Amino acid sequence: MKIKKISLRLLTTLVIGYMILAFGWWSYHLWCQNDLLFEARNDLLEARFTRKNQGLNLTQLHETAEYKAIVRQWSKGRRMIVAEALFFIFCLAFGLWVIHRSANREVTLARQRRNFLLSITHELKSPIASLRLALDTLCKHELPREKLEMLCRN
Repeated sequence: MKIKKISLRLLTTLVIGYMILAFGWWSYHLWCQNDLLFEARNDLLEARFTRKNQGLNLTQLHETAEYKAIVRQWSKGRRMIVAEALFFIFCLAFGLWVIHRSANREVTLARQRRNFLLSITHELKSPIASLRLALDTLCKHELPREKLEMLCRN
């Protein structure tokens, strides 16, 4: 049974996709938790305000310092989530850029090494092939003295 090789690019894409999905889910979860916390605090404040004032007047409730503090905390929570999201996106993008740049450098370096080895082997094979040809010529044919000296000099 032959196992297919997973390419590095596909594996990297899958890992990046997973990281983005996990990050998106984390942000969504925090956003919902912030909203739930706001609703719970608001409900608690409404219950206390109703008990204290013998009824609920939303206009009066929204003017209280406690309600304004709850709204401020809710807004701060949202800003915090957005700031963290932007920071993590920046870190993820920077990390991916560094990885991509390093991978490209490695590929370029490997290509240069391969080309160098190919040129070296070519440069070594050419003189050896010409020497072998000269030896074959010497062994197979009777040559005049001038041609023999010319082959030996070259």
